[in-house]
Amino acid sequence: QTQKIQTVNEEPSKTSDSAANGPQITETAVLPEPPGEQKATLAAKMGLEGAQYRNNLDSFHRLAEYHHRYAKLNLPVENTKRVWSSGCGSFTEMLEKLRLAVYSDKKKNTEVLTLAAAVTRAMAGLRFTSCKSGKDRTGMSVTLEQTNLLTDEFDLARTEHQRSLQAMRSEGTRLMNCEKNINCKKFAFHKFQLSLFPREYVPPAGTYTSRVQT
Repeated sequence: QTQKIQTVNEEPSKTSDSAANGPQITETAVLPEPPGEQKATLAAKMGLEGAQYRNNLDSFHRLAEYHHRYAKLNLPVENTKRVWSSGCGSFTEMLEKLRLAVYSDKKKNTEVLTLAAAVTRAMAGLRFTSCKSGKDRTGMSVTLEQTNLLTDEFDLARTEHQRSLQAMRSEGTRLMNCEKNINCKKFAFHKFQLSLFPREYVPPAGTYTSRVQT
């Protein structure tokens, strides 16, 4: 399953060790799980989505607890267009929206990843995205985030959002990554699998195949 591993300092500090030793950093890792993974979707249809729900709930609480400690230090919170322009409001409001998304009964709620990413970015956290192969679902997630950043940070017209997203998936480096891994410049998806994906995670026609050369 695609997981965005968001890491932030366990105990953020205004001071650091000497340059010779370097600063000491203890990570707080949270792993929110996205919607759309085939087995997770089937499990949800059977009423067996408890594991994913509990994982996202635990990840939210860890992130909220970290923010509670972070806020006590009065460190600056990133306040750029890419964090706030999507209508998330203040940091507190954004964290509340994440809480509501995590507790929501909505199926395939892509807001969990989007909001978790924005919250982590606002606290200067590090983030990594990967699925099992690191190329297919990862490609869908990365290109979606890139397009969101272009819209929020660089004034890409929202009317161009979908076209830009499809261009990144059909012409961008994600297909080159597939080729380097499996000698085939296509994503490895089959139609039934894609029928379970949220719309934002579906690649354009002609960019995927269920038959790949390994």
